[in-house]
Amino acid sequence: MRGARWVADHILDTDPDADVRVVAVWLAIPGDGQSGGDPHAVLDDPRVTQLSDPDVDIGRWFGDRDHTFHAGSGVAWDAFLLFDADATFATLADHLATSGRTIIADHAKLAAAFAATG
Repeated sequence: MRGARWVADHILDTDPDADVRVVAVWLAIPGDGQSGGDPHAVLDDPRVTQLSDPDVDIGRWFGDRDHTFHAGSGVAWDAFLLFDADATFATLADHLATSGRTIIADHAKLAAAFAATG
């Protein structure tokens, strides 16, 4: 949840009027050490759509395409993918602005890309 808290504190809260949409996908990965509280409460913002991925289908889909999205191989987790406003699900690869993993490790990259969009 550290990555989600960073996004809330340094992206969403610092620019409450930013025209941004965030999709947070919560994976249930055994042994990930992410217990302690409701993760959905961390990103309590109207610009955020939160999804649960209990079977890790979304994580695997992006992980299987790590060569395209650079979000982690096998299962993408604790990752970010920033797309431009023209992205659709069918054209994600063509509209990837930046991506990284983990959010904390690559937070400067995410912050710079977010700042460039404003």
